[in-house]
Amino acid sequence: MDFGDGVARHPTQIYYEAVALAALALGLARLQRKPHVEGDVFRVFLVAYLAQACRDDRAGRTAGGRPDRIQWAAVGGLLYYVPDIRRWMRSPR
Repeated sequence: MDFGDGVARHPTQIYYEAVALAALALGLARLQRKPHVEGDVFRVFLVAYLAQACRDDRAGRTAGGRPDRIQWAAVGGLLYYVPDIRRWMRSPR
């Protein structure tokens, strides 16, 4: 893949994101088969998506390397789900 600079690269963004989403889908399908609180499968998906958005380099950075608005919004979303994350960590497997 050429990003316009004439250097051929492996299209890592496409492949690695597809692999990550496939792994997430398998994990969610496995979670769906187990007893769970209604809505938790969707919450797990959102937490995984927001965590990925926090570290996502595609979102870019502001001057000085600080997180941009999308990353701050993802952090806010993750903070919203902290009680659920704590509950998941405490629950027996």
